[in-house]
Amino acid sequence: MNSLKYMKTKELAEMTGMSLSYNYKMMSQNLIPHYKFGNHRLLFKEEEILGWLREKIVKVKTNEELRIEAKKQLRRQQCIR
Repeated sequence: MNSLKYMKTKELAEMTGMSLSYNYKMMSQNLIPHYKFGNHRLLFKEEEILGWLREKIVKVKTNEELRIEAKKQLRRQQCIR
């Protein structure tokens, strides 16, 4: 059985490491998946938030990776000329 886990705003902040105010700002701009329960309660599906985080997290390249990439780009440009 697939059990859905819903989180409250405080749990969302703990999971993402982002402040409550930043999460509210993102919700007001519909940048984070959320649900309204009643008039005021906000809920978040844990599975959706984990997927959203995976989409948003970008690996920062190391200096060595950037140097290798730059060398490859220079070689490509030299071949075109």
